[in-house]
Amino acid sequence: MRKKVLSPLGLILSVAMLAAACGGGDDDEPTPRPTIAPTETAAPTQPSGNGTPAGEVVTVVQTENPYVFQPDAYNFELGTTYTLAFEAPGEFHTFTVDELGINIFVNANESVRQDITPSTAGSFKLYCVPHESLGMVGTVTVS
Repeated sequence: MRKKVLSPLGLILSVAMLAAACGGGDDDEPTPRPTIAPTETAAPTQPSGNGTPAGEVVTVVQTENPYVFQPDAYNFELGTTYTLAFEAPGEFHTFTVDELGINIFVNANESVRQDITPSTAGSFKLYCVPHESLGMVGTVTVS
């Protein structure tokens, strides 16, 4: 007789514990999603800090249909600081030069200013990470 009493009681307790452990609570808020990408990059680029350009302003236009940089070739002097000014594009783009450690993210409808100081001389491939295969490439030359 003892077995018949414990079995239903054990079943009820197990179900109650499972419901308590799996209950989601009253959180009706969706889990926040991260943004696509930050707008600042790591070294060797440096933000100007006070909002004024740290160096010569170089305007970079990134377009869609066709996916291109305008201009597609940039000439910089070694050790000189430049402020890259990105017009607000219609889509997410990057300005990436691996050898110089430059990886600037520009979200759709966002204007970005980023200071860079090239520290290696040479000619380097410029590309947009999501649109490289569509021809969004260029050249950065540091002398």
